[in-house]
Amino acid sequence: MGEAGPGDRSAVDKRTVALHIAGKEYRVRSDADEDWLQHVAECVDETMAQIRDRTGMVDTFDIAMLACLNLAREVITHRDAQSDSATLVEEEHLKQLTDAAEAALARLPEDLHLVGAADGSGSPQLLPLGELSKDDAAHGILGTLTE
Repeated sequence: MGEAGPGDRSAVDKRTVALHIAGKEYRVRSDADEDWLQHVAECVDETMAQIRDRTGMVDTFDIAMLACLNLAREVITHRDAQSDSATLVEEEHLKQLTDAAEAALARLPEDLHLVGAADGSGSPQLLPLGELSKDDAAHGILGTLTE
C-alpha cells in the first residue's frame, strides 16, 4: 500500500500528532495519516540538518527559512515537470487522434463529399455525389474530402 496523503481521513478524525524537527517537538492537530506526517517531518528535519552542516549556521529560524525555500523550489520544480509531462501527453494524444481521423478519411470512397449548412448551423454530413441536390452546390455548402 502506498503512503497516505493529507486528506485520507475525515475531519472528525483530527488528532494531535507529535513531530520532531531540529531537536524540538511540535504537536500538530491533523486528520492526515500519522505515518505520512512523520515522513513529512523527517523530510523537513533532514533538509534543515543538511543546511546546518553545509553552512555552519546556528540560528534555527534562518535554517528553517532556507529549508522552506529549498523545499518550495523542489515542489515547484516537481509541479512544473508534471505540467510539462501532462502537456506532452495531451499533445501526443491529440496527434494520435488526428492521425486516426486522417487515416479514416483516407479510406473513404472518393465519391463522398461533406455537406453542411452554409451559415454553420447543423451538422455536416457525408453524402454520395448522387444524393446531392443542385441547391447544395449552388449555395456553396459542398466541400470535397479528397482535395
